[in-house]
Amino acid sequence: TAGWCSTVNYTNVAGDHFLLICDESNGYYIFDGTNFAQGTFTGQPQPNAEDLVQVTEWGGNICFVERNSATIWYLDPLAITGDIADFNIGSLFIEGGHLAQLATWSVDAGDGMDDKLVAISASGDLLVWQGQFGVTIKMVGRWQVGSVPEGRRILSDFGGDLLILTQNGIVRLSDLVAGLITEDRQAYKTANIGYFVRQEMQQNV
Repeated sequence: TAGWCSTVNYTNVAGDHFLLICDESNGYYIFDGTNFAQGTFTGQPQPNAEDLVQVTEWGGNICFVERNSATIWYLDPLAITGDIADFNIGSLFIEGGHLAQLATWSVDAGDGMDDKLVAISASGDLLVWQGQFGVTIKMVGRWQVGSVPEGRRILSDFGGDLLILTQNGIVRLSDLVAGLITEDRQAYKTANIGYFVRQEMQQNV
């Protein structure tokens, strides 16, 4: 009923294959090839499974966005249920707002060895980390990209890069790292149709 969901194909420690699904209406569900079951957690604190609205995988950890919060929740490596821990990043959002979406950015050959975790807030604060939850994690970048659309389809994989949808158009994360000035509309990949993008965005931000 949500109309849109995020998914992760995952293999657990026993070698079993699962489809992990999150959406705004139902929260976190696991499909084993036959049946759907809501995800369950142990430990305290823990989120309500129905409040987990987006899922991604980073460094072997399944990570979640919680509705209307600035907390990343993550499971133990290779686990899809069980112990869950929180990582609050609200103080790092300069413009405030809740966590809107998580994504991974492959800056190597795509084998995951050097993937970065990327988080964006509803106010356009973009944060990048390297490392692994439970071992060592370090923030390696922070940008403000301006207003972004509502929902959780702001970040999108594009080859080895990550595209970011903003009020001024689409920008590559690699261009931000290289020093792109977000106020320069001609620097966006959608510059040739920038007027139409901005017109559309005014109705969705």
